[in-house]
Amino acid sequence: MKIPKKIYPDNIKDSIVEIKFNSVNPTEINLGLFFNALDESYFYSNRNNSPMILPDGRTLDFTINGGNLFYNDTIKFEFKNNSIIFNCMDSYKGWDDYIENINKTLKQIFKTGVISSFISVGVRYISEYPDVDLKNITKFKFGFGFPDIASESFSFRTNFQHKGMKIALNLNSKVMLSDLISKNEQIAKLSLIDIDIIKSDINCENVESLLEVVNQCHTMEKEFFFGLLNTDYFESLKKEF
Repeated sequence: MKIPKKIYPDNIKDSIVEIKFNSVNPTEINLGLFFNALDESYFYSNRNNSPMILPDGRTLDFTINGGNLFYNDTIKFEFKNNSIIFNCMDSYKGWDDYIENINKTLKQIFKTGVISSFISVGVRYISEYPDVDLKNITKFKFGFGFPDIASESFSFRTNFQHKGMKIALNLNSKVMLSDLISKNEQIAKLSLIDIDIIKSDINCENVESLLEVVNQCHTMEKEFFFGLLNTDYFESLKKEF
């Protein structure tokens, strides 16, 4: 299968990239240094978990936990316990745009000199499908000890190693989510494809070598995601190569 660069619709809810690093400084000191290193295109907010109204009127919901959020027009990110956690602001605009902004951010904070090495990369994409049965769009077949019974919904989780990376795969098919029901009563059941790729045995001393690992994890992410989709659903998607 030739893996597309982008699909429409992509159904991506979250596209999280987490990078862990070594530093001699505590997080509180680094936060101030990173704040000063970032250019004027970034904004900063110390917030709780409630949504924030941006100057242009958009509402920024927080799927990244914590209190200190940076953001620009494309990405949002936070520093937490010697890690930086990225996510897209609104809709996912594609990997090229996303990694370009990650690269820009990393180069600015790396100039502070407080990061001695990057030690771990995680790439996690969560795609959501309202009221869609995953059996109809994926190759995954859920079964158990009663072959005559067909499950109306299921949750499946597995962890394994592949090509030196840790893979965490979570599939939820037509699961009731009460927090979504309270916002939109028309959405009663939701399916999720959640794939987390982690490469932890690294020691990158510059941004360039780190980005090679990030791209490798992203490639693995795409291989597993598209490998899960069945032929009929894959062919129904509009694809950009």
